[in-house]
Amino acid sequence: MWDIISIVAIFAVLYLGRELKIAVATARASGWNNFPHS
Repeated sequence: MWDIISIVAIFAVLYLGRELKIAVATARASGWNNFPHS
């Protein structure tokens, strides 16, 4: 049971990390001044 949870957690971290890199790259490409702060 814990093995499945660990695998899912690892994939979740990798997915979120990839999304974060894309978001940062997009922000840098469009310019930090135009980056919307929520």
